[in-house]
Amino acid sequence: VTNCTLKQLPQALQNKIAKHYAGYAYVSAMQINAHDAVTHEVILQNEKDFLTLKSTEDGVEVIQTITKTSVSY
Repeated sequence: VTNCTLKQLPQALQNKIAKHYAGYAYVSAMQINAHDAVTHEVILQNEKDFLTLKSTEDGVEVIQTITKTSVSY
């Protein structure tokens, strides 16, 4: 497992994020090398949600969505 910057992600994944998740900001990413395969997990956020994307040679999918909640004290 290696942490990645947005610019270290494969260009095809960067393009997909820019096209389909334009309203989201990059938070973090990891490259996972296991079982002779490379997977990337990317966390994005906007004002309402956090999204975790999983990218493999088969494509990109949203594997988790966490809705932000406002906290009042």
